[in-house]
Amino acid sequence: MARRNRDICNLNDYFKEFVGIENLYKTTFGFNYTDGIKALCSSFEPDLWWLVKVITSYQPQLFKEEFQQWKLYTVDGHLSILICDNGNGEELIRKEINVADVAGNCTIWIEANIIFLPSEHLKK
Repeated sequence: MARRNRDICNLNDYFKEFVGIENLYKTTFGFNYTDGIKALCSSFEPDLWWLVKVITSYQPQLFKEEFQQWKLYTVDGHLSILICDNGNGEELIRKEINVADVAGNCTIWIEANIIFLPSEHLKK
């Protein structure tokens, strides 16, 4: 699987093979996450599980949002910006995060208490 690579711009590009939702895993906050999220968070050194923890920590204030789009932007080797919007461009959360060595940018979606990659979304 993918390891840290300075040439990665969009981490989601590494995980396009995750299409649809096959398995769900439970977080400690009562949310479920998919195989794609598991792969994204486990495939890099250091891992990205902290990102799921940060996202779930905001859920009490976002419980009315049916859909959330979370984007992590790497500014430099030690600073990232995490932005959540409602899918229609309305920004709900913006947080600067000091983390060492995030490999690139990524997008994560939440819908119906499931945390997943955009490629895993099945259109109705």
